[in-house]
Amino acid sequence: MIDTPGELLTNVPRNRKLKITGLEGGSRMRQFIRRMGLSIGSEIKLVNSAPFAGPILIEQNGNKTAIGRGMALKIKVEVLE
Repeated sequence: MIDTPGELLTNVPRNRKLKITGLEGGSRMRQFIRRMGLSIGSEIKLVNSAPFAGPILIEQNGNKTAIGRGMALKIKVEVLE
């Protein structure tokens, strides 16, 4: 795990453009994220965050993807707007 600047994906407001600044977790988690087309430097938008322990809906290049909250807790982002 490398300490990188940024907020956790779960802590940013909805409908904001974001840039991924860090990925925590093991190689399996990083590999899964890469298969979704995400990497450090990717720009995404947080569309919705379900209440309690529900999934996080993100958008990249017009494609929406739901990810689990546990995975979202391992993604650090920078708010772009």
